[in-house]
Amino acid sequence: MFKFQVNIPLYNFKCSIIIADEIEKVIARYMKRLKIGDFRDDEEYDGYAVFTPQAKYYLFYAIHSLTPNTIVHEISHIVDYILEHKDIEKTGEARSYLTGYISEKVFDFVLKNKLLISPYLEYKQVHMAE
Repeated sequence: MFKFQVNIPLYNFKCSIIIADEIEKVIARYMKRLKIGDFRDDEEYDGYAVFTPQAKYYLFYAIHSLTPNTIVHEISHIVDYILEHKDIEKTGEARSYLTGYISEKVFDFVLKNKLLISPYLEYKQVHMAE
């Protein structure tokens, strides 16, 4: 399992990111611990975004699903939660900045740990070696 936090100084909070096998069980444990409702772990998830009543933000990713699409998809959800909680309009620069900032931090971590699933990276590695 991988865990890290993205600090968002502009809005003065952190977003926790958890990447694991069997992410459904991990999400269920967090939801129970945070007391924010039941989570059905009998379905398979690629990712999941959570905002708690205590104003904590979590992104969960299944390690086998770390594609650019899945990563940004869940970031989009967490950005909606953040902007709604901070009472900021969900369009324009605030949304773009926050999406880009969190995406960059998550991709930095995922690339550093060689977790990204991307046909482009595989293609590039093969053709750069030629």
